[in-house]
Amino acid sequence: MRVRLPKEQEIGLAYTLLTAEQQVGAGETSKYVFNYPTHNAVFTWAGAFKNVVMARSRVGATQRVGQDPYAVWDLSVMRTGGAIRPYLQLTNLIDAAYQTIPGVVMPGRAVIGGVELRWSPSTHAPVK
Repeated sequence: MRVRLPKEQEIGLAYTLLTAEQQVGAGETSKYVFNYPTHNAVFTWAGAFKNVVMARSRVGATQRVGQDPYAVWDLSVMRTGGAIRPYLQLTNLIDAAYQTIPGVVMPGRAVIGGVELRWSPSTHAPVK
């Protein structure tokens, strides 16, 4: 579900429930088949400020088969106009420890930043 709010804002809410009927047979093993998320909920918010800055926030909670539930919060801010567009992403802000694939630990809290340079050839005369 998504809802548009005043002043260039939007919120979203999603939920997924997944169940399985089949069990692993006698003498069979599987590392990945029964690692699916049984419950997954996501809340998102996005907003633009004066057509210059865009911000987004995402909070997701997941429960996997046989594992403790975990939540992940990501936040990003970016400039939306101009030729030089800096951005900042903050991922896994609550530093949740989780594995989407057994044995593969996902990264903890991280900060990613950079600058996007936009070049529009149509606004610049070709060099001769």
